[in-house]
Amino acid sequence: MHHCIYLFLLSALLAKNVESASSGAASSVFSNRNSKNTRYESQSNNNHFQPEEWLYERTLNLSNIEIDRPIPDEQILIAKLLLNYDPASRPVYNASHTVTINFGLALIQICDMDERNQILTTNVWLEQEWKDERLTWNKSEFNNLEKIRLPCNRLWLPDIVLYNSADDYTEGYMQSKAMVTSDGTVFEIRPPPAKLRSSCKIDVTYFPFDDQ
Repeated sequence: MHHCIYLFLLSALLAKNVESASSGAASSVFSNRNSKNTRYESQSNNNHFQPEEWLYERTLNLSNIEIDRPIPDEQILIAKLLLNYDPASRPVYNASHTVTINFGLALIQICDMDERNQILTTNVWLEQEWKDERLTWNKSEFNNLEKIRLPCNRLWLPDIVLYNSADDYTEGYMQSKAMVTSDGTVFEIRPPPAKLRSSCKIDVTYFPFDDQ
């Protein structure tokens, strides 16, 4: 009888311990799971992309970068020469002074002679040289820079055109660059070779034995 009571009490005690252990394990697992979830949520919140903060940090980082890029002497000189430069005004400070133009033309090829329409097509070299008092500089101030090239559409150019041109002389006109020296001498060569179409009166009285 006493032996049966002892076994009953021992079984009850073991069952209670097992229940307690199971409860504790479950509580521990739940606690650990909650802890992991908490850490995961915290980590997720920390890893959440916030564009405003990222942009602000990037801006701060970029503002601390110093760009030290030297400006070439030629770039400084061109900016100085073309500052307040008006290509519509003549290249002299005194309006009573004249501008001397040295003009040269070299015939390269006679391309076509249209006798019916009386038009002569030729390829030529055109050269012009003059002085622009506004395009002078001290070489010693620009590392002994003697010559520069400037776009012709930014400069004053002599209005020398082919008087008997058969085309619109403004088409493809003055698209080259001029060579400018420190004393203000401007040397321009038209885009080689320049093609000229000029009206040419032809006497065909003795054709085909005529001379033109």
